[in-house]
Amino acid sequence: MTIDFFVHPEFHSDMSLAGFDSENYQLYIEQLIEAAKKSEFPVLIVGLDDRIFRQLIPQNNQFVSASFQENSETQYRGEIHPLEWQRFVNVLPTLDGQQVMIHGSYLAECLESFAVQLFAYLRLHEHWHDWIDDDRGRYSRERKSLVAHLLNGDFSISGIRYGHVLPPSPTEMLVRVKPGGITYQLVDSNTIVHHLGSAR
Repeated sequence: MTIDFFVHPEFHSDMSLAGFDSENYQLYIEQLIEAAKKSEFPVLIVGLDDRIFRQLIPQNNQFVSASFQENSETQYRGEIHPLEWQRFVNVLPTLDGQQVMIHGSYLAECLESFAVQLFAYLRLHEHWHDWIDDDRGRYSRERKSLVAHLLNGDFSISGIRYGHVLPPSPTEMLVRVKPGGITYQLVDSNTIVHHLGSAR
C-alpha cells in the first residue's frame, strides 16, 4: 500500500497573480488531484489555501500544521501541530514496509519540515518539532541527531520519497537543495518537480 501525504498542496493558489505561469500551476494541481484520487491512503497536512483537497480527502485524514520553534513563536510550516500529533499517530496505518510519498509545496521548505518529523517518527519512534514547551535542550538534541542521520545518508534509505512537488523560485532552489541534503536524499526518478517559471 502507498500512503500519500499532501502538504499544503494548494499553496499558493493565486500564484498566477504574482507573475507565475498559471498553466503550469493548473497542471500541478490536476496531477495532485489525480494522485489523491488514486491513493489507497491519502493524508492532508492543511494549508491556508487548501479548499479542493479539504473536499477530496476524508476529514479524519486531515491535520492542522504548525511548529513551535525554540523561541515559542508559532511557525506556519509543514509539521503536524503538537495538539494534533496523537490523533495523527492513531489514524496512520502501520507504516513499516509501506511506500510513503510526500507531495505538495514548497520543496525544501514545508515539505522538508514534515519529512523530518515523519522520519523521526518512523525511524526513531520519536515526536520531533513538538516545541510548544520551549525546550531548548530538546531542540538542540533533535538538531544533533538530524545532522548525524543526514551525514549518514539515512534519509535516502528511509522509504520516504517525494512525488509531485512545487519548488520555490529557481534561485531559492539553488540555495536550498544542496547535494547530500535532506531534499536531495528524498528525490528520486519518480519525483515530478513542477517548475513555475515567470509567465510570458
